[in-house]
Amino acid sequence: MLMTAAVADELSRLPLTKACCRRAETITLLRFAGAVHQQPGRWRIEVDLDTPLLARRLGVAIRALYGYPTQLQVLPPFGDPTATRHRLQVSAPADAAALARRTGLANPRGQLVCGLPAPLIAGRVCDAAAIWRGAFLVAGSLTQPHRLPALDIVCPTPETAMALTGTARRLGITTKTKHTRDTDLVTVREPDAITALLTHIGAPDTAAAWAQQRTHHREHPRPPAPRLRRRQPHPRHPRRYRRRRPSGPGPAHPRRGARTLGGRGRVADHPP
Repeated sequence: MLMTAAVADELSRLPLTKACCRRAETITLLRFAGAVHQQPGRWRIEVDLDTPLLARRLGVAIRALYGYPTQLQVLPPFGDPTATRHRLQVSAPADAAALARRTGLANPRGQLVCGLPAPLIAGRVCDAAAIWRGAFLVAGSLTQPHRLPALDIVCPTPETAMALTGTARRLGITTKTKHTRDTDLVTVREPDAITALLTHIGAPDTAAAWAQQRTHHREHPRPPAPRLRRRQPHPRHPRRYRRRRPSGPGPAHPRRGARTLGGRGRVADHPP
């Protein structure tokens, strides 16, 4: 199993006992998944998730925290026949508008918030871990142990990237932010920081397995791939290459031993 899928599976099965942690994870899931959509005179909350376990987890959290019913449907695969999407939505537009305001993803004037709600960022340390957990479940990735260590979060806006950087600092983790043309990327590069962050957000087993496999690959590296033999350049013409002649005797030429009697195409054998 890939490390990203292993971390997501462990985080999706993590039980939450505190309401504050559950609220922080739910709000971050909705924000990083782009679930809140504002249309003229209408609100819509709809999110597509990869696994049914995560979709059920988010639906149960919305019903338990805010009391709004949700609807889950399975979408047919597009392109890859094994990639099935699970769409979770709040069907009633009035419920969607109320949920957007209660979560803090929309201000009292009915405008979408660019980043995360300020009370959520200034919460407890457990809220900071819940924010990173929700962000990784939707937009996170972890490299394999034999590659360069990196834990990446694709952020929808620069404001959400700044929020992740601030919450990581509260957890004692140093991050790097990279802005591209379309996305903002928050990355953790140090292996010890990656292990500590995974332990903070609730994936200690995968963190230990990732560190163990990384140590094994570092102590037992793969043998280098054999290099191709380069062709020798021609001594008189450096830009040309020598033609490799066959080792054995070549086939007899059909006109070897013949002599030309003059003119093209007139060939006669040697007299006996």
